[in-house]
Amino acid sequence: MKKTLLFYFTFILSIPFALADIGSTIQNVWFKILGIGSLSFLGIADGSLVVAFTRILIWILIFAILFALTTSLGGYSGPLSFLKKNHAAVISFIIATITAIFLPAQVLLAIGAGWGTLVGLILIGSPILAIALLFWKLPNDPCPYLMLKFFLSLLIFWILSAMKFHTGKMITTASPVISTVQDFIDYAMIIIILIAIYYFIRWLMCLFGHLSGGDGEFVNPFKFAKVHGDILDKNTKAPLKSRITLERNGKVINTKNCNGKYEFGFLKPEEYKVISRPHKAEYDLLTNTITLAHKDNKESSFLHKKGSSGEKGKLHGIIIDKETRVPIKSKISLIKDGTFIRYHYYTGNYKIENLDPGNYKLISEPVDPKYNKITTEVILSGGESKEADFLHEVGEDGKGKFYGTIKNDKNSKIKGKIYLMKGRTLIKESPFIGDYEFKDIEPGTYELVSKPTNKRYKEIRKTESLASKEAKEVNFVHPNTSPGPGPEKTDWGAYLFKTINYIQLNVIMPLEDDSGDATTHIKNAARSWGVAKRMMGKAIELAERYFAFIEANRDLTPEVKKMMVDFLEKLNRLKGAMKKKKPWLFNLTDRKETARLMREHFTLALGKYQEQTGKIVQEITKLPLKP
Repeated sequence: MKKTLLFYFTFILSIPFALADIGSTIQNVWFKILGIGSLSFLGIADGSLVVAFTRILIWILIFAILFALTTSLGGYSGPLSFLKKNHAAVISFIIATITAIFLPAQVLLAIGAGWGTLVGLILIGSPILAIALLFWKLPNDPCPYLMLKFFLSLLIFWILSAMKFHTGKMITTASPVISTVQDFIDYAMIIIILIAIYYFIRWLMCLFGHLSGGDGEFVNPFKFAKVHGDILDKNTKAPLKSRITLERNGKVINTKNCNGKYEFGFLKPEEYKVISRPHKAEYDLLTNTITLAHKDNKESSFLHKKGSSGEKGKLHGIIIDKETRVPIKSKISLIKDGTFIRYHYYTGNYKIENLDPGNYKLISEPVDPKYNKITTEVILSGGESKEADFLHEVGEDGKGKFYGTIKNDKNSKIKGKIYLMKGRTLIKESPFIGDYEFKDIEPGTYELVSKPTNKRYKEIRKTESLASKEAKEVNFVHPNTSPGPGPEKTDWGAYLFKTINYIQLNVIMPLEDDSGDATTHIKNAARSWGVAKRMMGKAIELAERYFAFIEANRDLTPEVKKMMVDFLEKLNRLKGAMKKKKPWLFNLTDRKETARLMREHFTLALGKYQEQTGKIVQEITKLPLKP
């Protein structure tokens, strides 16, 4: 028999004997591990097996968190860059071990009970929260929604009663937290049953018409009124996708996205407004007003037409006292794109028609000098009718105010601080999150300075004049000066400077040193020269990565692109020269001449390239971002 077959045969025969005691072996290993958690290896018996197992888990958790933090904060440029992975592992191991040893058994049990109870409450309460969210989102009109809310209340009550029954079985074995949970469930059940009774009464009243101001006549819930219609292109009669909104007494009753057709049912007999907003911005907005009676099934269709930049638009609104709502006579001035168009006097309301699309500024100056002056800006599209109201306040001692919004170039509100200056004197400052307001400002010329918190947005200064009792709107739009998603890395310039210093200190200076053994100086310089070559390669790698990032996120001009390409070519030529063995390199006979030639060929060239990095970065920051 061959030796191989004999080996396999012996191995197969030994398996039953090995498995015979494997269970006790695993059990022994398991108890040895738990012995570490119970601290018995230190001659201390601290708690039960549950405490021992929890202590081991806590040690693993603390070690994982500390090790992840120390390694993520390390690296080349991190605040803990002096720590390597082995250092981080040792520190994390020591801190985690000390913490796990000195945590008392009671604290470990409290941690386990706390987390277990929290997770249990989340798992038990999730369906209740989901039903409560549905309950909150459902409208109160029409009547069937009130009936649905009543049955949802009963469903929550049933879930809570089942929870109370099952937690009652745990009261003898679980922690005292269970009794507190039961008390909470009792209070919640009382509140839910009161809510159910409330919606049941409202449902009955709704059916009899009392809530809507009806005459008390019984209304069959299955024979409410209904409105429906088509949503079409006026010229082609093609169906359109549109957002349909149903309003009653100025309140939104229902909203839905429709494609070609829409329908609203279960409506009370009242007057409604149906608004169609097509998904495509090229179509106009339409509003239909319809009055419904019992059992009505009315059609109200929308025939949209495409807007055009050549179509005229209009501006309209009211001019009233903000507090008393009394109409005010005021001079309305119209300015388009910085050019004065016209002005007219209006009382109570105004309407300006036949306006071309563009950016308009409206200025309302009341005839009565006690009211403040209001300035507002409006963007008008082709064929659009836009409302801009003027609610004037009585000014105090001729003081006015500045207000406005502060956004980025993507029309999103940003955070920061805004300063109001008069000359070099700071008048007021205010933090903002998109909106700001400076009240009680004396008439005069001021400078507003907007400084966003995020450094990617540069500060903007605007000089504005404020008249007596004027409320002036001054908006800020901060362009994003970063090249895109992620920071611009300019470490390559710093790394070049680091390479120059390294060659100067560790290569050239040892060659110029007359003291000591010349052979030792030469060997040290040659070894450092190898490190310098690797550093040079790293600097080129960082520069290439930076230029690739810029090319992907900014619109490069041919001049800037040529600067970047030429710069990389010079660095690569210098790197190639460093790899070649020059006849004068590390010459034992004339070390000072070697140092002079090295400084001439390498460090001076590197110094010039390092100066060019600032010019390149300066030109790059002027380039616009890609859309």
